[in-house]
Amino acid sequence: MTFRISTEPVLQKNLNASIKEVILEYSLIAKEDLEKILSPKEMTQPKEPDKELINKIKSGKGYMEFLSRL
Repeated sequence: MTFRISTEPVLQKNLNASIKEVILEYSLIAKEDLEKILSPKEMTQPKEPDKELINKIKSGKGYMEFLSRL
């Protein structure tokens, strides 16, 4: 995510919502993709970014709608 996109959810985090809750609320990432991204295995092992997943997120309806509101 770019800085512009991550700023609003981070501000929401300060209102006692988890990052996961905020991302799902804004429909920025599908639940199953977010669970994969946030899994301990994915977060603790070095690897190249999943370009397919990045493209899927960036072309998603929720992501595009969120961008249009910025």
